[in-house]
Amino acid sequence: MEDFQHCFLTGLPLRNNVNWLPSTPLEFSYEFHPVGKVKITRIAAMVIVNRGDFGHPILASLCRAAFEEGYEPQLIDSALLQRENTLRYPKTFKEKLRHFLKLLYNTGGRDFKPRELYSATDFTLAYCVDYTEFVNFISVCHSHGYLQWHSLVTIGHGHCKWHDVVLTEKGIKEVERELPQIPMHDLVSQEISLGNKETDLKINHAKKLFFEEPQKIDNMRSACETLSFILEPLREEIKKYLIAKDVDDFFIIVNKFDIRHNKEHTKKFVYPEQFEWLFYSLLNSINTYSKLKKRFTSI
Repeated sequence: MEDFQHCFLTGLPLRNNVNWLPSTPLEFSYEFHPVGKVKITRIAAMVIVNRGDFGHPILASLCRAAFEEGYEPQLIDSALLQRENTLRYPKTFKEKLRHFLKLLYNTGGRDFKPRELYSATDFTLAYCVDYTEFVNFISVCHSHGYLQWHSLVTIGHGHCKWHDVVLTEKGIKEVERELPQIPMHDLVSQEISLGNKETDLKINHAKKLFFEEPQKIDNMRSACETLSFILEPLREEIKKYLIAKDVDDFFIIVNKFDIRHNKEHTKKFVYPEQFEWLFYSLLNSINTYSKLKKRFTSI
């Protein structure tokens, strides 16, 4: 691997703390604790090196979030570097708080699993621009009763280490307050039937696959693909029970993403929240169609 000395997104020295992964002539990837895993094109890497522009906290935090929750990070290319500041990401304190608490919750916090936090390497967990902001951020989280820890060690230059950090009951409730409540649960738990045994088995398989623990992006994508394959042939049939334009608009939205269509102009789904939106939309569409069909045929 080339002798790169600093992380492309944080500027932190790599030293012996980096794990270079198999590369290709066009791109390479590496694992480094502050950013989790980075996938970057060689052109983008050289742009950063030539400019000496190693400060990309938004991209660093996006990569870290992907790594923490077990999915692949977005490939960083020159185009992404140019539009970094236009990306949607947590900006306000409340947005960063929701993101941070949910991340802890999804990586063991819901079961009070403790973890270590170090300001020098973990500021990316909360979309902080640097360790100073992170120290203040954690202090506020603690003062509001969302976090507690066994011990806090202050290190030189204002750095801090927190040992055995856990979410409090209040922190867990704050996360769960934002999660889908009973209506979504009812949608998933109720029996959905289209009257075809093979199709019904596919629907139930998709539901089981989507919620299988530990949650994986590939499983979520496969579940959405299965539901979209079921729904596509029903497009004209559904128009008998719903407004035709609304049905067409829905399929336009679905087809713009790369769930089924491998086209250059399609948008990519890479985050769990995106798949959650699509999965529930597809499942609810199938369920609504099934219920309306039964209602109209019984009249």
